[in-house]
Amino acid sequence: SIKNYLKKNIDIVLFSGVLQYLSNPLDHINLLLKKKIKYFLILRTPFQTNKESIKVQVIPNHIYRATLPIRIFNENLFVKFFKENNYSLKNNSFKSEIVDNIEFKNFLFKLKEK
Repeated sequence: SIKNYLKKNIDIVLFSGVLQYLSNPLDHINLLLKKKIKYFLILRTPFQTNKESIKVQVIPNHIYRATLPIRIFNENLFVKFFKENNYSLKNNSFKSEIVDNIEFKNFLFKLKEK
């Protein structure tokens, strides 16, 4: 669980293709921000330039039959959120992937030194 994880000394948090499926992703990140973790690595997360939205993701039948709600983040607000919490964007030049006009991006944020 996250509570057990937070009892440990943590240097990096990895969110790979998961934030978009959480009902309140910023609440989960805020919980981790309180620990002053040095790095956040965000991978395979959908972004767009217009406002955040929630869409329906249809899983292809050959994988399994399902539909899921998926959050598409506003990139500027997402980066701003980390910056407001004393993190700097260290790398966003990782290769991204575009699916149905939504860009799945990757970011590395680092806690600023005092």
